[in-house]
Amino acid sequence: VSIPITMQGAGLYAVHSFSFILHFNSNQLQLQGVEGIAVSNVSASGNGNTLIINWNNPSNPVNFVESTHVLDVHFVRIAPGDVAFTFLPGSKVGSNLGLLPVTFTNGSLIQTWDLTLDAVPVQGGITSGSGTYVPGETIALQAAPNAGYLFQNWTLNGQAISSNPTFSYTMPNANTNLKANFTAKSYQLTLQSLPANGGSTS
Repeated sequence: VSIPITMQGAGLYAVHSFSFILHFNSNQLQLQGVEGIAVSNVSASGNGNTLIINWNNPSNPVNFVESTHVLDVHFVRIAPGDVAFTFLPGSKVGSNLGLLPVTFTNGSLIQTWDLTLDAVPVQGGITSGSGTYVPGETIALQAAPNAGYLFQNWTLNGQAISSNPTFSYTMPNANTNLKANFTAKSYQLTLQSLPANGGSTS
């Protein structure tokens, strides 16, 4: 059984290292080794159900912007049944930009990006939908005004992108900051002199 690992992401243009921690069922699979496809000198060590794969070459970074077949993990099947192959916390990819967050989806390491939501002014309301997402993922955003405020719009870099407090946003290939803008409610105050000829008000 050979399991291909691919990698893809807009920020993965200068990858010089990675460390993957993977879990598999050693009662079903017996590790045979790891074969580098897009990189060489890949090291692997297994301990029970855990496999650690490392690669480091800072003098020769690799471009993984487009989907790239990085390596194959070879096993011998020793028992039938479906097998889970899971990336564990601690897996990381290093590049000239620093450590880059990735997620493992359908056999491919995809770079993830941060979506940050801010309420303007802070006391104007609350937002929901901040998090880390895969490019192209649709996120349901919501802005709820606090008492005394009204929702105005969502803006990106000062440009309005929606006037609905709840809308679907498609995650781009970049860390993104959206602002939920609120305005304070205004109320009319009417003053009246009683009797009318009794005086003036301001």
